[in-house]
Amino acid sequence: MFRRNALRRLTATGLMLAWRRGDAPLNPGERLPFGKVLWKVAPPGISLALATIGYGTLTAFIALYYDARGWDGAAWCLTAFAFAFIGTRLAFPNLINRVGGYSVAVVCLGVEILGLTLLWLAEAPAFALAGSALTGCGLSLLYPALGVGVVSRVGVANRSSGLSVFAMFFDLALGLSGAIMGVLATYIGMQSIFLGASFMAMAGLLIVWLLLRQQRRAES
Repeated sequence: MFRRNALRRLTATGLMLAWRRGDAPLNPGERLPFGKVLWKVAPPGISLALATIGYGTLTAFIALYYDARGWDGAAWCLTAFAFAFIGTRLAFPNLINRVGGYSVAVVCLGVEILGLTLLWLAEAPAFALAGSALTGCGLSLLYPALGVGVVSRVGVANRSSGLSVFAMFFDLALGLSGAIMGVLATYIGMQSIFLGASFMAMAGLLIVWLLLRQQRRAES
C-alpha cells in the first residue's frame, strides 16, 4: 500500500511539472522525409547500437557469468555500472559542449571497450567490478555525445525526428542483445561473450572515428 501511494504521488508530481511547461517552439526549415532522416542518422545510430550491445550483455548475462565462474555478488556489478554511469554524467556535465560530440564519443567507446575486455579477462570478482564500472563510464556520455552529431547531420528543423530515429537504434540493440549474445554464448562460451561485445564496440568506434574525420575535413 505504501509503495502504491508513493508511486501515485511521484506520478502526480511528474504530471504537474510537465503540465506547467509550454509547447516546444517549432524550428523553421525544410522537413525531411523519414527515409532521408534514417539515412543521415544511420551512421551514428549504428555506432550507438553496437555499443549498446555491451550494456545489454552486461545486464542480461552478468548473473550467469558469475555463476559460471563460481563467484557470488553479481548484483554488485550492476551497482558499480549504475554508480559509474550516473557519476560520470554528474562529473562532466559540459564536456560535450567544450570538446565536441564525436570527440567525446571516441573516448567513451574506448573506455567501454576497456571495460568489456576487463570483464572478459577477469580472474576475480574485483576485476569484474572494475570492468563493469568502466563500461558504465564509457556508456554514460555516449548517447548525448552522438546525439549532438545526429542534430548536426539532420539540421535543427529535423531535430525531433532525427533524435526519435536515433533512439530507435538504442531500443533495437537493447532488445536484440540478449538473443545475439545467447546464441554467441552457445558457441564460444559464457566468458567470451564480453569479448564479442568488445569487438562490436570496436566496430562502433571505427564508425565514430570516420565521422569525426569527416567533420574535421568539412570544418577545415
